[in-house]
Amino acid sequence: DKISILDSPDKKFRIFSWNIPLNDGSYLYYGSIQYQGANIKLTPLLDKTFEIKNVDSALLKPNDWYGAQYYDIIQISPYQFVLLGWKGHHADFSKKVIEILTIRPNAEVIFGAPIFSNKLDHKRIIFSYTKQSSMYLKYNKDKKRIEFDHIVPADPSLVGNFKYYGPDLTHDAYAIEGDRLKFVDNIDLQNDVRGDEENYIDPLKPQKGKKS
Repeated sequence: DKISILDSPDKKFRIFSWNIPLNDGSYLYYGSIQYQGANIKLTPLLDKTFEIKNVDSALLKPNDWYGAQYYDIIQISPYQFVLLGWKGHHADFSKKVIEILTIRPNAEVIFGAPIFSNKLDHKRIIFSYTKQSSMYLKYNKDKKRIEFDHIVPADPSLVGNFKYYGPDLTHDAYAIEGDRLKFVDNIDLQNDVRGDEENYIDPLKPQKGKKS
């Protein structure tokens, strides 16, 4: 499987992440953080997705990581970064995540932080949607905001059944204001392009066959 390698904007570390699909349709994630310097130092990331309680509000360490394959990193303060990740999760639905990574001066690593203006109790934002679709989640460098599809169930009776969730053709964003993420709804998004999960091969995702 393809390994994602991201260098931090300040060039102080790089983060590796990749996944292995399991027979039941779930995924196991692997990762590590490599620190730049004369001596190579690695912090392994151990995926404990199915053991984490209250994942939206949990502060996590490398040995209880909410595994994902990251495709972008944005620095918002000297020690804090936003990670955008794809998370093939289940036979019927996928996830994407806005994760917050803090690397303190003493090299302590923490995943998650309460910096979302519209969800003060959340430490990360997780989106779930059908595997039949893709989701746009991307950083707009010019506007300094993270833009994404608004994900909704196909019908109100299907709330919580994520294999029936998908984009509704509207878009929201988190604007970066210092070390906070301010929610902005119903943004005007030009040149909409599908999500970055298409860069990774998901052998369990239904493939669209060409018509004769």
